[in-house]
Amino acid sequence: MAQIFDRNKALIVVQGDENLLEELIDLFKGESQRFLADVKEAVRAGEAEWLQRAARNIKGSLANLGAMAACETAMKLESMGANNDMKQSDAMCEKLVAEVSEFEFETEKYRGINTPSQS
Repeated sequence: MAQIFDRNKALIVVQGDENLLEELIDLFKGESQRFLADVKEAVRAGEAEWLQRAARNIKGSLANLGAMAACETAMKLESMGANNDMKQSDAMCEKLVAEVSEFEFETEKYRGINTPSQS
């Protein structure tokens, strides 16, 4: 099973630059809902070619950030689109949304931002 967040892989991509990694994570978080909305709309419309493009777009970002589980799911969605096989696309889309959410949570823990709120 692939890791939710492979920090070491992500650091290799940014040549060990922790600050750059944090900036890229922030950029992704700012765009992730747009990426996911594109995938969801392609699935809803039953448009295989659109799904292939949308999944490919998010897959690259996920791979560079070490979001390996979500990357694998995006790769499966991309393949489904390429093969015009939309049968399991709803379930796979839901899985991608959940894995992106888990990835974002894990990166918050990594950065020490996810702390309990104080009342």
